[in-house]
Amino acid sequence: MTSMFSKQKGRDYFIFQNPEIQEELTLLANNPKRNNSFWRTNYSNEKLMINPKYTGWTNNVKSFSWEVLSDLIAFKGLDKSVFIHNGTGIPKEIRNFFNAESLGRKEKVEISIIHEQVEYPARIEMDNQPSPRSRMVWKADFSNVIKRNFPNEYSTILDNEKSSDGIGAKLKFLKVRNAVNTYKIEFVVPVSGQLIQDDLEAEDTEYNGPQRAEGNAVMYYGRRYERDPINRILALEYHGHSCVACGFNFEEVYGERGKDYIEVHHVKPLSTLKAEMVIDPKKDLVPLCSNCHRMVHRKKDEVLSIEDLQGLLNVNMK
Repeated sequence: MTSMFSKQKGRDYFIFQNPEIQEELTLLANNPKRNNSFWRTNYSNEKLMINPKYTGWTNNVKSFSWEVLSDLIAFKGLDKSVFIHNGTGIPKEIRNFFNAESLGRKEKVEISIIHEQVEYPARIEMDNQPSPRSRMVWKADFSNVIKRNFPNEYSTILDNEKSSDGIGAKLKFLKVRNAVNTYKIEFVVPVSGQLIQDDLEAEDTEYNGPQRAEGNAVMYYGRRYERDPINRILALEYHGHSCVACGFNFEEVYGERGKDYIEVHHVKPLSTLKAEMVIDPKKDLVPLCSNCHRMVHRKKDEVLSIEDLQGLLNVNMK
């Protein structure tokens, strides 16, 4: 917990009312002989809050083949320009995501895009038209990476008689915190049936233990819908891998071992699910860290809503 409350390794999950406390905890966290109970003994009553940037989701913005899900995540559908022209147009509605809304004619800003820990230089530039259009441009080496990952889609693009609208594959842009104009890029493919095995094993602990016979059907339906691999993948593509309640992200804390790990929670009580119910991954499923997920389900007769859980966090973290 000392590390979590500190700024060690760029962490900024919490904001103390007295910033000097966080600086002291950072020094302590960097000491290999630290006293891990120091924060509890000295600062357990101090006021702090969750950094708003980890909980503040914005409304979706869609324009052409782009969709902005939040201040941190945007998707771009693969099309001919991505494969052939070493870049892609950025509609004016999307410029704000890339901090390019103030660029004027012929102006540009350098950015970095990172895929699988390799950094590729790129830029966002405006043309010289009276109503200038914006475009993201990268070098051929990154286009080659895209082609290698999507050979079938590339073949479809080369056939001029076929449209690229049905490809379905996307680029996912994730803003890198504590870095200027830097974006991690992931390739999102059409949904497959692959299970997120680590996630499922972790959630087993929620349902294990004694169960009454009449509860089996409820558990079956709940587990069936909440754990359907297609629904899970769609939900995580939409919401990302940070806890919607507290903002915790496993990769940021545990590095590569925590990459793409998060538990998925059904926002409706499992006891209300029916066999014929259709699940909307965007509305019905949300990512929660292990702690928040356990608190939601701790009392079987009182499953908390996400809003209730956030209320508890806000009250008890002050």
